[in-house]
Amino acid sequence: MQQIFSNKPRITGVRTAYKVVVFTVLTFSAFGAFAQGVGDMTIGDIAQRIEDQIPGMVEVLEAAAYIGGIILGIKGILKFKENNESKGKVSLAVPIILVAASATLLALPTAINLGTETIGLDGGQSGPQLTH
Repeated sequence: MQQIFSNKPRITGVRTAYKVVVFTVLTFSAFGAFAQGVGDMTIGDIAQRIEDQIPGMVEVLEAAAYIGGIILGIKGILKFKENNESKGKVSLAVPIILVAASATLLALPTAINLGTETIGLDGGQSGPQLTH
């Protein structure tokens, strides 16, 4: 007889795994702002520390996008193969969606970098300079 309630934590599906990873990264990245001497820090100091950690979180997001894109690409190729071997019994929509999602995830880091450079958030002198 199968147990209805189990003490083992279960993670099913790629979507749930992504949620767990994002939650963990965001939770532990915020702890760095409060790690040293919170008593003598102002709200501005705390906000500055969090702001200083944002580039690191973006790098983690980019790495996760690359890894997810590669995984979904491989899964999509295997589904294409499965469709070919089963003579069309397996739906062709699933591998097409997987490959499209893979391409989107693989393009995400480039889009993030392009966007930050375009609006001047990359710290360099690229983009329009406002003068008085």
